[in-house]
This record gives sequence, structure tokens and C-alpha cells, in this order.
Amino acid sequence: MTLSPVKTAVKTLQSFAALALLSSISLTAGATQTPVFQTFGPLAATFGGSGIPAGAVAQTTVGNNGVLGLTATQRFSNPTVTNNGAGRFFAPNGIDQTNATSIAGQYARWNVGFYIDNGNQTGNLYQLFMDVDPTAGENFKSFGPQTVSGVSQDSWNLGFDSFESALGYAFNPAANGEYTFLLTASKGAAELARTSIVVQVGSGLTVPEPGSLALMALGLLGLAGLRRKNS
Repeated sequence: MTLSPVKTAVKTLQSFAALALLSSISLTAGATQTPVFQTFGPLAATFGGSGIPAGAVAQTTVGNNGVLGLTATQRFSNPTVTNNGAGRFFAPNGIDQTNATSIAGQYARWNVGFYIDNGNQTGNLYQLFMDVDPTAGENFKSFGPQTVSGVSQDSWNLGFDSFESALGYAFNPAANGEYTFLLTASKGAAELARTSIVVQVGSGLTVPEPGSLALMALGLLGLAGLRRKNS
């Protein structure tokens, strides 16, 4: 799966032209807006660029040494994308203003990062599904299925012009709602593994990291104790 950087997105999508499903699809295997993974945490990956956070990745193993990973991160210097520690990410809406004069489209302020380590697996096919509609349910566009030799990883944005034109959708970075991303590994007709995340977009949706929640809880307990002492 040559999921190459979309700095050359047109060329990338040309290589996928025969593989991408250009219309909406539904997954009979049951993709839902509930994250699916085995572990959630740090992963040694770059997701296609330097400085892209890889500390919160939904990961699932494939066979004895393969790995699937998905994450969501802020794009460049945009506000930080937070998460609930369980595969749900919280991102601001609006248009990415970084390098605004050099980009043609209206990119989101957040990216989705994927990671595939094929390990020593043979005959595996990998497929990435991107939900392009923030309303209820999923409206998936897909890349693959394709083989991967070694490791494939990158960071993509739903607002990439070439994605919209090749896959037939119009992305609105200002829209509020939820986007599901799903990465699967299969062999023949059998699905071997999957990992998925949900990106919740919109003002007022950002929540503290789990560590911040714990600190907040301790603070509330302290206030409660102080009130009892003073009463």
C-alpha cells in the first residue's frame, strides 16, 4: 500500500485510481462510531512528517508482529487535538490558516495519521476507510485493499483538493460533527484485524486529557474537604 505523502496528492491518487471505491460504501463488518483497538498510547512513528505527535495512537496487532495504528493530530500550529484516552479525539473546526498562501483548498485544522507495519506477514491486504460526512452514521471513502511491504505511514487531511475531486465529496472544515476512520487487515475474504478512531469536531467539544481529568478530580475533592472543614 503506497499510501504516500499528499504533498504530491494528485500522483498519489492516480496510483490508487483503480483501487479507490469512488462511491459511498457500507461495511457489513460493522463499522460504528465507537472506537475499536487493542491498546491506546504511544507509537514510534512519524506519520509522514517530523514533529507530528504519536503519543495517542489506537493500535491493533496483526498476526504475531504486524501493527495497525490510527491517530488524529493538529495540523502544524493549529490548536492541540485532545483525546479521551479511549480512541475518541476532539478537534477544533475551521480552516487551517498555516501557510494559507501556499495551499489551494480549505484544509481542516486537524489531520488523521495512519500506521501499518506488515511485519513478516504474507498475503495480507490493507484498507483505509475515511468518513467524509460529519452527520450521524458513516459515509466512507476507501483506499485499497493493497499490500504493504514493511511499514507504511502518513498524515492526511480531509480537505486535500485531490481527495475531494478523485473521491467525489465536498469537505466543509467549518462543520461540526463526528468522523470515523477505520484501518483493516485481511487475507482473502477473512478480516484479520481492525483499528478505528472517532474525531469529534466543533467548538466546545474539546475535553481534557485523562491526566488533566485526574487532577481536576483531586481539586474537586480538595474543595469538598475545605468546605466540610469550614462548615
